[in-house]
Amino acid sequence: MKTFFTSVVVFCLAVSFLFSQESKKTPAPKEFTKAEVLAHKNILDFLAAVNPATDYSKYTVRSFELSTAVASDAGEKTKTSELGPGGTWSEKQKQMLEKAQQGNVYSVQNIRAIEPGKKGVQNLSGFSFIIKD
Repeated sequence: MKTFFTSVVVFCLAVSFLFSQESKKTPAPKEFTKAEVLAHKNILDFLAAVNPATDYSKYTVRSFELSTAVASDAGEKTKTSELGPGGTWSEKQKQMLEKAQQGNVYSVQNIRAIEPGKKGVQNLSGFSFIIKD
């Protein structure tokens, strides 16, 4: 009986471990056209489109960073990033997105936001997306 009970406990722990590992996988970047990205006037709307299961309406964004890797004519890649104040696209970020080509991968990270009723600024989870056309 002890062997059976031990086996059941070990089995349950193994299944629990496997499910916890599955939930930690990074989701594949979603694809958007340039127009779809720029149609989101603020980063919270875009976050809701990327992750509709989370309610971002309670946050006020202080700043966020948009970055991508740009290939030169020689084939070398250079990381380009722009910090946007507030929760809307800065002019430089808009220019980065307007120059985007199909297949370019962009990342939104360092999303600093304030949640009412909580002290300090929080970092919201960043995400990546691919430009499609």
